Amino acid sequence: MPSAIGLDIAPDGIRLLAVEMVGGELRVTAAREQRGPTDDADALANTLSQLRHAAGLSRPVVLGLPSNAAILTTVSPLVVHAGRAELGVAFELQQQLPFALSDTAWHYRWLRAAAQAQGNGAAPGAREAVAVAMRRPLLDSRLAACRRAGIEIVAVLPAPVAAYNAWRARYGGRGGAVILRAIDDRSAEFILATETRWEVAAVTDEQGAGSGALTEAVGASWEALRAQYPDMPSAVWLLAPPSAMDAWRAALTARGAGPIEPFEPLRVVKLPAGARIDAPERWASAVGLAVQAAGAADAPVNLLAQEQRRRQERRVTRAASWISASCLVLALGIAAQGMLAAYRRQFSVLRALDQQERAYQALRPEVRGMLQHQQDVERRVARLERLAQGAAEVPQLVALIATALPPRVWLTKIELGRDDRTQATIDGRARTFQELTDFIDRLKASHGIAAVKPLSTDVVPDPENGKESVSFSIQVHMPADIPEPSPVVVPKETQ
Repeated sequence: MPSAIGLDIAPDGIRLLAVEMVGGELRVTAAREQRGPTDDADALANTLSQLRHAAGLSRPVVLGLPSNAAILTTVSPLVVHAGRAELGVAFELQQQLPFALSDTAWHYRWLRAAAQAQGNGAAPGAREAVAVAMRRPLLDSRLAACRRAGIEIVAVLPAPVAAYNAWRARYGGRGGAVILRAIDDRSAEFILATETRWEVAAVTDEQGAGSGALTEAVGASWEALRAQYPDMPSAVWLLAPPSAMDAWRAALTARGAGPIEPFEPLRVVKLPAGARIDAPERWASAVGLAVQAAGAADAPVNLLAQEQRRRQERRVTRAASWISASCLVLALGIAAQGMLAAYRRQFSVLRALDQQERAYQALRPEVRGMLQHQQDVERRVARLERLAQGAAEVPQLVALIATALPPRVWLTKIELGRDDRTQATIDGRARTFQELTDFIDRLKASHGIAAVKPLSTDVVPDPENGKESVSFSIQVHMPADIPEPSPVVVPKETQ
């Protein structure tokens, strides 16, 4: 497993602890301490840069900040809907902050008792959550100093939470804890961490009269905590230098605390053979940070969680946008390819039609002449067919006309139809109109004549004897089926 690194920024300096998980235990691979000021951003960046070069640091780290840089408190939000639990925590946290929540980096986690009582957080109701908040400009200045020193940060949490992580890693089966942690010669803090409440109470020697005044302040703070939280554990774990250990134990025992046990954070990890670390009480936060970096922390808190979540959401959104854009481009490409294929097919069809039209235009005069010649031939064939069909009708028509001819009527011309042999125009003369009328009636009465139509009549002198006669012109039509004509009997007068 690669090394997990905790980097603790304390008021008196910076401590780096790198561990790796081997056989279920955390083994220390590197431990560095760089003393120097940490309040000023430039001085902090310089100290961090020196530590990075001395330790050969190249991996991301979990960063710890001093207790006075963050606020740790317990809130009891009223959660109506599990999906909006964060809004309830934010509302309750805002009531305890001296600055706006929008200007705050914060994170929370449900306490064990609330989680066990209400399952996985889906059930509505009131529950307890521990919240850590820090002014964003202060956090940004610390992160900027780390970036200037070339250090990558993956998580940020305050020193009390880191110390509790180390305590849980060492005494995880003993429930809650009250830890009295020394910060420097003039300040300390009580870390109250149970299954229902987390609090940090600062203890300060305001008069600066020495360790005796700080010891009295420790006893007074213990009495105040007992009065405020009667159900808190009476056992106290001391995380203090040997010079203050006996005095603090006596002050707490006198006020009803007990048992009082020392907290040895370096027992959480395994040091290399022959290695020794001075003032182990100052390394509790670094140990807890390394435990969280290795993924073994029971109470992981990260002030960068919201920003990392938003960054992850932006990455997911950006990836989804790229994927959507790629899918859109792919769909457009497929559509364009299909449209291009359809266009090519249509273009080939149009080109073939254009070639056919050009060929048609080139052959059009010749084809038109051939069609005209074909039509002429068809007309001639049809005319010959009609003439052939009427060839047998001509004698019948002449016989019918001769049969109906009166004695005093004679014919001068019979003109058959050009295409239709079933009709004829008869020109002739009659002595009188009565004889002409008799001729017309005979033609009409003939069974072989379908229609008789007088065309013209005129009275003209006879050139032979000078008498007047009637010149006429008649059109006759035969039916489709012509009966056989009677034998032609030519009158003697005509003969």
